Amino acid sequence: MLKNIKYDLMLAIPALMLASVLGAFTVVHS
Repeated sequence: MLKNIKYDLMLAIPALMLASVLGAFTVVHS
């Protein structure tokens, strides 16, 4: 169970970083 949570975090954190970078990029260029 703990391994699954750790794996989800490893996937979720880069996804959130990518989303925030894309969001900032969109705001800057709009």
